[in-house]
Amino acid sequence: MEAMDPAKGYIGIPPRQDLPQVCGRCHSDAQFMQRYNPALPVDQVSEYSTSAHGRRLKAFNDPKVATCVSCHPAHAMRPASDPTSSVYPLRVAEMCGYCHADAAYMQSYGIPTDQLQQYQESVHWRALSVRGDLAAPTCNTCHGKTGQGDGPIAVAYKPRPRNLTDRTHMSKRTDYDLYNVISQGGPAVDRAVTMPAWGAVLAPQEMWDLVAYIRQLSKQQ
Repeated sequence: MEAMDPAKGYIGIPPRQDLPQVCGRCHSDAQFMQRYNPALPVDQVSEYSTSAHGRRLKAFNDPKVATCVSCHPAHAMRPASDPTSSVYPLRVAEMCGYCHADAAYMQSYGIPTDQLQQYQESVHWRALSVRGDLAAPTCNTCHGKTGQGDGPIAVAYKPRPRNLTDRTHMSKRTDYDLYNVISQGGPAVDRAVTMPAWGAVLAPQEMWDLVAYIRQLSKQQ
């Protein structure tokens, strides 16, 4: 078949480690993408390569790490504005939880797996799911896709959200430092006023679990 001619660019099912580059052949080409949607970003491959997922894929060819198609299924790709899209605001947390809430799947990484449950009990989720407020924060809104503090509303904050994958900075913070800022909020520890206090919402063990998860982000550098 002509459509499956290697001479015309057909590559079949690409090796897992090559997926970002395969997607990037089009999505990193600004001139090409302008023909379809000039508003779409064209730096996804570079962003992915610096993420915890991208670094693990490159360094270890980790067969379980998320790649482009983990969040954007090849045969079910839809705009983020489509309610049936995997990246529609109401579905983002569930999509992340597909891996991160699976204790057996995540066992080898040694990080908490109750983030989805906690988020679905939060005021953010109620605003999103009950009130239908699609601007309500979901996982990546503040923290970015990989904890680097580069979420879509991060630019509105002064100072910007902390890059939790920065090993140099995180090595200067004790577990008690992290626990206190989670429990008491930013103003109580001379940090940003936009950081809320979770001490009245989360149980102590839940906050320690969050400390452990934050530590894991910088260890993946």
